[in-house]
Amino acid sequence: MDGVDISVVDEAKGKVTLLKSALSASQGFTLFLRGGGALPAQQWKRVRLESKLSDKLSSQVIDSLRQYIAKDLAEYTYDDMTPSVLGVWRTKDIPELFSWFQGVPDQAWTHIFDGSAAFEETIKFQVFLIQTPHGPVHVFFRKGTATLVHKGVAALFSTSKHEFSEVTGKIFTFDVGVHFFEFQGTVFVADSRTFEVVTNVRKITSERADQVINTFHDKTKGDVVFVKRKELVEAIKGKPLFAKKIASARVMGTIEALTAQKMIARIKSKGLKIIHELLNGKYYFKVDETDPKSLRDFVDLITDTYLISDVTDLEYKTHAKERA
Repeated sequence: MDGVDISVVDEAKGKVTLLKSALSASQGFTLFLRGGGALPAQQWKRVRLESKLSDKLSSQVIDSLRQYIAKDLAEYTYDDMTPSVLGVWRTKDIPELFSWFQGVPDQAWTHIFDGSAAFEETIKFQVFLIQTPHGPVHVFFRKGTATLVHKGVAALFSTSKHEFSEVTGKIFTFDVGVHFFEFQGTVFVADSRTFEVVTNVRKITSERADQVINTFHDKTKGDVVFVKRKELVEAIKGKPLFAKKIASARVMGTIEALTAQKMIARIKSKGLKIIHELLNGKYYFKVDETDPKSLRDFVDLITDTYLISDVTDLEYKTHAKERA
């Protein structure tokens, strides 16, 4: 994903308008839990809810969704989303993501959560499926907290009865803080880190990091050489946060602006743990991929982490940026 695709945002804006009316006419609500089994029947369990609880949860989820779709939209990038922005992606643009969403069950799913402690321990997240006249909305949340009472007595206080009632089964709480949701082929990302973990899209991020380093090598027509480049890329791919920062640097245009001379000046001024030398007209950079500090210094260098303010002349270490 190179640069911003305005059509993705415009398309998402149209769907947000449709989604607002769809939520007002919602026709059904189903809760699923996703565990860590190998087969769909082991992974997904539908949860039965009494009508009052279902109504209350659906109301809270829809209210939460309305708050998120009121945010500004921007094409999803590998950079961190700011709280005021909702990142958007077309699911069809990422085959792995499209197939992942295709595997989410519908309200006819027959595999029911039975309170099994073994399954509960593997739960990764919960999905609320909202049926609307304009198609289903899939809303994803991190897992709820569950406690199975094995010994002794557990009780909950009823504010309506002003008394404690014994609990004989599982106590389960539901989180309705939206992480991401999908509607009509567009995924809206509110929490990029959870989105990456849940959908395994981090693999794509790692591939982007590989592309960034290769692009930089090609841009300089081979004048910049990373010693043990393959080992360096593998080390970065093994650390999702580093891979994400490097992948976002390409989107921000940082890579295109880098030069060997500027990199060397920064290495010297900050005392970065990166070896460099000029041989036969080529600049060689050696990063020790086994040394966490050397690896971190390299990532900070090519992602333009250190910035100086023109107003105050103060220097800052930045972790998220937006082009002016």
